[in-house]
Amino acid sequence: MKEIKSMRMRRFIAKYIRYLEILAYTLILLVGTGVVMAWCWRVDVTCKSDAVELAPFEHTVKAPAECVVLELPVAENAPVRKGQVVAVVCTNAQWVARAKAESGLREALDALRAAPVTADEDGAFAGIVEARMVEWNKRLPPESVPIESPADGVLGLKGLATGAVVLAGKKLVKVKDFSLLRGEFTFSDKNAYLCRPGMKGWVEINTKQGFETVVMLDVDTRPGVPYFGARRDEFTQLAAAEIRAAFTNAVLGKELLDAERAKLGDFALPVSGVNNVAIQIRGHGKLVDRAQTALEPEGFRIERHPALLIDGSHTAGLTLIEVDPDARAKVAGLLSQSLADKPIAVPGGHYVLEEGIEKFVFSLEAKAKKKMPAWDWKARPEGSDAETLLAQEQPGQGVTPSKKVKYKARKFAGTVQLVAPDKRLQALVQRLAREDKALSVKAHIVVGRTPFAMLLFRKR
Repeated sequence: MKEIKSMRMRRFIAKYIRYLEILAYTLILLVGTGVVMAWCWRVDVTCKSDAVELAPFEHTVKAPAECVVLELPVAENAPVRKGQVVAVVCTNAQWVARAKAESGLREALDALRAAPVTADEDGAFAGIVEARMVEWNKRLPPESVPIESPADGVLGLKGLATGAVVLAGKKLVKVKDFSLLRGEFTFSDKNAYLCRPGMKGWVEINTKQGFETVVMLDVDTRPGVPYFGARRDEFTQLAAAEIRAAFTNAVLGKELLDAERAKLGDFALPVSGVNNVAIQIRGHGKLVDRAQTALEPEGFRIERHPALLIDGSHTAGLTLIEVDPDARAKVAGLLSQSLADKPIAVPGGHYVLEEGIEKFVFSLEAKAKKKMPAWDWKARPEGSDAETLLAQEQPGQGVTPSKKVKYKARKFAGTVQLVAPDKRLQALVQRLAREDKALSVKAHIVVGRTPFAMLLFRKR
C-alpha cells in the first residue's frame, strides 16, 4: 500500500479487501453451519433385499369338518367378493360315507370296464350299478353348508371338484387378495442382523422386467410446471407384443461381438432372445381438451411404496474351531481307535502312527437359525420405529462372544407387505397373475437412523 501514491486507488483496494474479508467470514460461517447440520441432520439407515416377485396374499378356506363338495358355483380364477358363496358342502357323516363308497364303486366299475368281458353278466352288473348310482345322486343331501369368500379377490380351486371328500381342517379353496401385496425377501446386507418384524420400509419396482416393453415419453406434458431434467412418463402396454416381436425378429440368430471384448480375443455369440426393451420417445406436443379416454402414465413404477416387515428368520453359516472338551476328547478317541496299528499307504511303503495323535486341529462348519416373533400387522398396521424395537432387546445377553466362532453368510429372510398399495399397482399385479407373470421388486427396511455426516465414512 505504501508504494501506491494514488489515494483513490488506496481507497478502492481497502474497500474490496473489506469485501473479501466479509466473503471469507461468510464462507466460514456457511461451512461451519453445514458441518453442524451434517451432524445434526439424521437420515435413515436401510437394509436392501434381493429381487423377488410381488404376489397377493392368499386366504385359505379350510373345511369345517369332514365333508363332501356338493357345488362349486364359481369357476377357477374368477373374481369373487367378500361374503360371496364359493362352495357348498355337506358335513353329514352318512352322506360323507356314501360319497366315499361311490368313489370306490366308480373305481371298481372303471377297472371292470377296462378288463376283458368274459360273460354277459359282467356288463349287465356294471349297467345295474351305474343306474343305481344315477338314481342315488338324484337324492338331496340332508343338509348343506355354504362356504363364503373371506375377502375380495380371485378364487383358486386347485383341482377341487364336486363330489370330492375333504378332511376336516384341510384346504377347500384359496382366495388371492390383491389388496394385500407381499413378497418373501432375503436381506444379506452388512446390517441385516438389525432386521426385526414390525420395522417400516418401502418396496420399489425394478425398472426392467423381462416380459415388458417400456416406452418412456420424454416430453414436457405439463408446461409451466417447474421440473428438473427430462420429464418421463412410462407406458408398458403400447403394442408391447408387436414391438418385442419386431425387435426379436431383427436380432434373433445374429452373431454379435463387443468391440472391447474382441480386443481380448473373445468370440461372437448368436442372439437367442430379447429380455428387456426400453424405448425413449421425444417430440413436440400441445395441450388439448380433456378426452373421455386417455393413456395414463404408470408413474407408480418409480415410486416408493410404503411397506412393513411382518415376519422372518435370521440365519447364519458358522465356522467353529473349538467345541465342548468332552466332544473334542470323544472325537480324538475315535480317531485314535480308527488309526491305531493300521498301516497307511505312502510313497515308498507304509506308515504307522507309533504314539497316536500328537496334534488335533479341526474346523467345524455349522448353521444357525432363529425365527423372530411375527408382527401383528392387523392390530398394528402402522409398524414401529427401529430404535423402539431394538431398544426392547438386549442382544447377546447371557452369551459370551468367542474368537473361536466366526459368522459368515449372515442373512435375514422375511415377509414384507405393502401398506395400502396403490390401486393401479393392485390392478397391474392382478392382470399379470392371469398371465402367469409377476413383478420383480426390491425391499428396503429402515433399521435405524444416523447423522448424515456418518454416511461420508461408510465403506462402499
